[in-house]
Amino acid sequence: MIDRPGVSTLGLSILFQNKVASLINCSYLKVSKLKNMSTVLMSFHPGMVEEIIAMFEHMNVDGETMEYVIEKTNMREQMLRQLIMSSPLKEVQTLLEEKLEA
Repeated sequence: MIDRPGVSTLGLSILFQNKVASLINCSYLKVSKLKNMSTVLMSFHPGMVEEIIAMFEHMNVDGETMEYVIEKTNMREQMLRQLIMSSPLKEVQTLLEEKLEA
């Protein structure tokens, strides 16, 4: 966990959102067909990814908050595609069937 004396949860949240936004909006993220983006991200900002993960853990981030962060950083479509393409077909089919029933 991150311990920042004198920084409120709201302050940590704002700091976190700013760091995520700056990471995701960097121009090098627009490079296409990189197989392991996390490796590229970590090489440009060593330790920052781990710090962001620690902030998530400190804030006890839930699914709705993660969805908000993904939306605010304009990553929804990319994340949706990545998760669908990397998930087992049966899992994707089950979710699609659930969506069609709703």
